[in-house]
Amino acid sequence: MTLEGLSSLPLELRQIAHQFTRAADEHLAPAGISLSRFVVLAAIKASPGIHGRPLAAQTMQTPQSLGSITTLLESEGLLERGTQGRKVTYTLTDRGRDSLSRGIHALAQLQASLLGALTPSQLTGLQDGLAALRGRLAEIGQE
Repeated sequence: MTLEGLSSLPLELRQIAHQFTRAADEHLAPAGISLSRFVVLAAIKASPGIHGRPLAAQTMQTPQSLGSITTLLESEGLLERGTQGRKVTYTLTDRGRDSLSRGIHALAQLQASLLGALTPSQLTGLQDGLAALRGRLAEIGQE
């Protein structure tokens, strides 16, 4: 589909992102988490004691969405809140680390299935193209 000279690429990227999120959520369901929760758990594991603002930025969540997700994760016993001065900090519980580990395994299976549909040259081209788009978007953001 084109609209007044626009490429279909933006819509296709959005559709693929949506389809991937749905597939990831299905694969992560046995671990008891969704992709958005997985991303938050992974960021907390990478930076134990992380504060809300950097966590929201790293996980591409609004502060409001992050608040909802962390409240849910805390109620499920997957993370603990602490404080450092006036800032709220987050760390994983043993149960959170277990869910994250099971989620990593589930997403590795999905990734293998998806990437298996591409030839090595297609995969390289996709990675190169995405890197170029990411770089250009970063440049546009600085203009």
